[in-house]
Amino acid sequence: MSSSPCPGCGLILPERDAPPPPEHGASPACFSLYGRALEFESRRFAQPPAGRLLLDAYGAQHPLDGGRMARDNLAVHLIALHLALVRRVPADAMPSTLRRALRGRRDFPALPRPASFGALTVAAMFGPDGAPIDDIDAHTDAARAWAEGVWGAWAEQHALVARWVKESGVFGDDD
Repeated sequence: MSSSPCPGCGLILPERDAPPPPEHGASPACFSLYGRALEFESRRFAQPPAGRLLLDAYGAQHPLDGGRMARDNLAVHLIALHLALVRRVPADAMPSTLRRALRGRRDFPALPRPASFGALTVAAMFGPDGAPIDDIDAHTDAARAWAEGVWGAWAEQHALVARWVKESGVFGDDD
């Protein structure tokens, strides 16, 4: 079986005979691995402290090129990473905080892609034996490290994302 790199993260996986995912710039094999990570997390950890980190790390690492929907999707993932990693919004407060940060905001601009989307990929959520990380602390640490790497890859956009959050008024005038 031949292998190929994911167009988003570069992870080399055996090719999978499936269409590419419509909402991510990912290979079918990478998207399948991401699905395994999400499924395991939802089955194993009722309320994972990592919260949305898997969703947002994957989304920001596998953006689509294209129209408004692709631009808005990327912006949501970057705003969520900013809230989690910079603002330290706890996982249980993330849904309402993210909703407030996005209220009334639509049609984000196209952002130039970074040269690299970070060294870690969804594979960071699996151990050397290929099994998902089963310890909740190790799982959370892996998700945070992956998300931090993806967020770091978007460093040229940090000020813009921070401005979007500030303009939303979620944190008041003194942020």
